[in-house]
Amino acid sequence: MRLYSEALARGLALKKERAEAEENGTTPDPETAPARD
Repeated sequence: MRLYSEALARGLALKKERAEAEENGTTPDPETAPARD
């Protein structure tokens, strides 16, 4: 169950970061941004 909660916490943190980045008009960190071809 621990792995699940860690993944969940990480997902929430990424979502929060992305939302903040959009508010600030900055692009998300390439590490966390979805990969593009």
